Amino acid sequence: MLIIKTRHRAYDATGGQIEEGEDLETGVLREIMEESGECRTSEESEKVLWIPREKVLDYISQPVLCYRFEKILSFEGKVTYASYITKPEFQILTERYI
Repeated sequence: MLIIKTRHRAYDATGGQIEEGEDLETGVLREIMEESGECRTSEESEKVLWIPREKVLDYISQPVLCYRFEKILSFEGKVTYASYITKPEFQILTERYI
């Protein structure tokens, strides 16, 4: 799994968005190339690592990110919809599968 460490956050999954005027398929393909190409830092990240699935949670320190990664790593074909708060501490308010 590819994870990054940014200046403002702890380790997290890579992410992206569809650019203005870009169709979904083109945007997804561009993001895949950007995120899965050469493993290197950028102005958005200070460290980039390829980590075996079984070691990913060792790098995640924020409770909300740990929750998200646990859902990613245990994915069995159902998408989890959750609402939560992060302050004063992480708490799941609702959770359901869609």
